[in-house]
Amino acid sequence: MSFRARSTSFFQGHADDVLSPFVFLSAAAALLALSGAGCSASVGTGAGAAGGTVSGHVTEAPTCPVERLPPDPRCAPRPYAAALEIDTASGARVAEVHADAAGFYSVALSPGSYVIGPAPGAPAFPRGMRKPFAVSPNMRTSVDLVFDTGIR
Repeated sequence: MSFRARSTSFFQGHADDVLSPFVFLSAAAALLALSGAGCSASVGTGAGAAGGTVSGHVTEAPTCPVERLPPDPRCAPRPYAAALEIDTASGARVAEVHADAAGFYSVALSPGSYVIGPAPGAPAFPRGMRKPFAVSPNMRTSVDLVFDTGIR
């Protein structure tokens, strides 16, 4: 089998032409990058129509050594682009997802009980705790995580 690379646009050409695997993979990588890959995923058996979604925001706090009343806006919790791991309630790893620069993540999962927390190999600080949650069919579950910076 031979592949023929084309110098025209990815979306132009004839139906009987075959694009090289490199061109196809490059286009797929570009689509993933444009769609925000890393902050969204679909995992688990039946995560389609009967599945649910877990999403939330990851922040790090405190951000100042002394918190004042009234609160100083410069000391508000900040978004944290954390690598997160999702396990079943029994401890089996289901997925790893990365929160984006705004701290947002979203994952489609099959209904069930799960635990979310820092992915293995995460730095000591900011320190995140594991948090249990449940996914129901066709429902969105919100789980926000706060990573402790260690600032006191």
